[in-house]
Amino acid sequence: MSSARGGGGAFTRDTPAGIATIAAADLSRHSPAGTSMPLGMGIVQGILAVLAGYVTHAARTADGVYGQITVRGAGSSSTYQLDWDDARPEQRFGGFVNGPTYHAAMVGLVRCYAQAERKESREVLERWGDLLRALDRHYPRAAGSGGWDVHQLRAACQETSTTRELRQAIIRVAAALTVVLHHRLASADPLAVRELFVQYDSVLLDDVALQPLDTAPLLTLPWTLPAPATAGKEEPAAHGSAASDPTTDPDVDLDLLDDADEADADTSEAAAVAEAEPPSAVAEPAAPKAKRRRGNVPTPATPPVTSPPVLPVRNDRVTRAVARPGHVFLFGVTATGKTTLAKHAAAANGYGLKLVVLKPGLKDDLLYGTYVRTGRGWQWQDGPITRWARRAAAGERVALILDELARGPKDLVAGVMDVLNEYSAADVVAQRLPLPPANGPYHVVRVVDTQETFVLSVSAVKIIATANLGDKYQGLDLGDPAFRRRWSGGWLELDGYSEDEQRTILAHHLELLPHSTLITALLRVDKAVGEYQRKDEALVLPTNLALLITWGQEVRRLCSGRAGTLDSRVSSVFTTAAQDLWLDMVVPLRGDRRDPDVYRSLLDIVNRNAPSAL
Repeated sequence: MSSARGGGGAFTRDTPAGIATIAAADLSRHSPAGTSMPLGMGIVQGILAVLAGYVTHAARTADGVYGQITVRGAGSSSTYQLDWDDARPEQRFGGFVNGPTYHAAMVGLVRCYAQAERKESREVLERWGDLLRALDRHYPRAAGSGGWDVHQLRAACQETSTTRELRQAIIRVAAALTVVLHHRLASADPLAVRELFVQYDSVLLDDVALQPLDTAPLLTLPWTLPAPATAGKEEPAAHGSAASDPTTDPDVDLDLLDDADEADADTSEAAAVAEAEPPSAVAEPAAPKAKRRRGNVPTPATPPVTSPPVLPVRNDRVTRAVARPGHVFLFGVTATGKTTLAKHAAAANGYGLKLVVLKPGLKDDLLYGTYVRTGRGWQWQDGPITRWARRAAAGERVALILDELARGPKDLVAGVMDVLNEYSAADVVAQRLPLPPANGPYHVVRVVDTQETFVLSVSAVKIIATANLGDKYQGLDLGDPAFRRRWSGGWLELDGYSEDEQRTILAHHLELLPHSTLITALLRVDKAVGEYQRKDEALVLPTNLALLITWGQEVRRLCSGRAGTLDSRVSSVFTTAAQDLWLDMVVPLRGDRRDPDVYRSLLDIVNRNAPSAL
């Protein structure tokens, strides 16, 4: 059953008519005439989270095209920064480590507040005001401001004669917000579906100047619409002016948390975009990428890519490995997408996620938890492994991703590896531990400081580790046969991307066509450097996809003039960017200086392949 748990399960797919499908009278005036729309549970949950005051801070550019919100977790002290980029034909939301739908709804709602002058925003804000007034009539606040208590919101969502007005007000906001997440109504073609991409990295560029956005008025009565940023009358769109029927995608059931869990990225970590989005518009979260540089991005000489392609993050081997019993170990050279593939494969197989990044000097109290000093005295705060175990013990299928496993200190890695030990039911009983309902074998996770022990069924959890085997590690011996046998689900080496996949990824990040001159030049240098390394093994490290992305972005930045026109000296800029960014990094030392022979060889490769245009 799919439900909006922030409402105590009151909104579900299998309740009476009027909930599973939004009534015609409650649809957005921009919805297609004669069609129906499902009520997205994630959208409802996002609305309830904003009503509960979980948006603590916000900022935006003057025009609201770029912005950022800070969201606090419902069950912890965690906070998350999510942002938006509304300057493209499609729209992008960033900071979605795990991509829950309700977070997308929260970003969309605050974005409407930041873009109050827009046609699609006005309807959302009008309905939002109606919802605030209806809530205050039934559950008045002393100051007419601030969030409502979660128990009040749960009661407001119940289907009774006295709360019918409140339920209808929530549904009406959800209907209008769903349309906004899929269409730009003021565009030349309002009938076109507008794609929504969520990604792990921030979408904000380096030189965006954000100014604080006071979100307190969002929950303050008497509610009045924010003053439009630009003058001019708002022309209401005729009913039926929006895009194709948004009912083709059923509720994807991403928001599986209740109020005992954290209503944040730690509790619903499947890759997703806003609900009720047509399948053609759904994009998986983009692979982690180099930070985008601001500057004046030039207009390409070739036709622009109007809709960035979905990054090729899928890998059937990894997906099959995560689907079968046993835990999985992924290794390969850097920039092959090991962590991203692990996340996607876990989400594709119905697991929530908990990510642990190991590194030298990391202490176990950061993994299992520690006591922290607060205004109320010393309080225990769970670490990521304890949060993973707590969620699994509560019945959630959840994957633990141990990223860069072998980089951790030796004693810490040994402690983490204890989690992989398996125990039979007899072993668990012999330790006088309670058996969970699910069948064994079991993992046993002990939190020493709190004297807690979690017994987890192996069938309900998945452990995925990643590492670069080419590095020198001190944490553990990855070549130990006993260690390798632990990973019965799969011990997989990940190859690099194919040329077509690399072109697709570079096109996405550089905003060029896949077969543009610049992308072809980058790939030729990458191939030549790889051949040079295989022949002489002279480099500290070869080029990789992440390096090519950063290099290409720097070329684009340096080739943009003040007016946004392209610089004609692309060839020299190509070489300059290579010298600035990576040549010194990959060349080994000869004595206390870089090896001049190796440097000249690489510089020659760059010059030979330098493009004359983008």
